[in-house]
Amino acid sequence: MRKNLILSVITVSMVLFFAIGAFAGETPTPNPDNFITYKSPQGLFEVKILKGMSLIREHKDGVVYGSQDQQMIVAAGVRLFNEADDVKVDLPYIEKQLKDVIQNIIGKGGKVLEGPKKYKKGILLLVETIDPPFPPKEEPKEGAVKPKYYVNIYATTKNEKSLAIITYLPEAKYKALKNDIEFMIDNLK
Repeated sequence: MRKNLILSVITVSMVLFFAIGAFAGETPTPNPDNFITYKSPQGLFEVKILKGMSLIREHKDGVVYGSQDQQMIVAAGVRLFNEADDVKVDLPYIEKQLKDVIQNIIGKGGKVLEGPKKYKKGILLLVETIDPPFPPKEEPKEGAVKPKYYVNIYATTKNEKSLAIITYLPEAKYKALKNDIEFMIDNLK
């Protein structure tokens, strides 16, 4: 009887251990109420932006929101690659342009973390850089390791032009905001 009790306790403990482990890595689904919707005045695109970010720049083809405190930028718009009016954009064109972006980032000491790869109806690229999106509030102490930033670029086609969303944030915040970034990508129109 005692042996069965011990075996039962061990079995229940193992089930709980694996169940807790399976759910511990899950992150909650983003709450749509945590976002605002930006619609291009020209009707060229629509994007969800995290609340609390400030409008930095708005122009005909795009918009940039940012948060100095979070060292984060979100940019979205059409004509990511400044394509000419006579250029028909398709996914192979976007992939080629993103490979050029990679060369530029690597030339500045960055590295590719993921991609370019097909994601949903477009192409996704995740790179690491040490260039902060905003000037640092304090200069790092001599010999200190510079913080890393993740740049996530998602590009697709819209009306034969490129449509993209780019996020730029500290490495430490990327994992916590990954689902929010995917939500913004999934709702880019």
